[in-house]
Amino acid sequence: MACEWAKRVFGECAFLVKDTVKPKEAQGEPYIGLEHIAEGQLLLTGYGVAEDVVSAKFKFRRGDVLFGKLRPYFRKVVRAPFDGVCSTDIWVVRAKPGTDQAFLFYWMSSAEFVDAATRASEGTNSAPSRMVPRCPSTTKAGWPGWSWMRPSGRSSMPNSRRSPRAKSWSTRRS
Repeated sequence: MACEWAKRVFGECAFLVKDTVKPKEAQGEPYIGLEHIAEGQLLLTGYGVAEDVVSAKFKFRRGDVLFGKLRPYFRKVVRAPFDGVCSTDIWVVRAKPGTDQAFLFYWMSSAEFVDAATRASEGTNSAPSRMVPRCPSTTKAGWPGWSWMRPSGRSSMPNSRRSPRAKSWSTRRS
């Protein structure tokens, strides 16, 4: 079955969840920091507890994409296996209606997405001891101007085994 693909701006398909919570309000909740996400392996290596952290954190839900925005070239990306709280150095990303959350995860973990995030990082021209590369601040629409291709009129990929490096994807910045 043939499927047409349409170009979409990333912000049309996903949004950042910025629900903050103070550690005292999240007692008993699991906590995910960058140290709990394996570099380049798309795996969670463990988690902590909210009462052990000091500053405000982001809330996330099971299935959300967690993308480490600090040193994005480390490719610290996972799908949350449970509800909890995470470091504010992690983007909590949720698909908008009409976009499949699993597709979003595979695309955000692709080399193309990580490379685009790394190229757009702020602080990469500074000495490492003075500034750490971070993904850029988001636009008013909630994202840098990244665009991508997705099946038009469908909420998921035509073949769930399709590689995230499929030729029909586009990561050009607008």
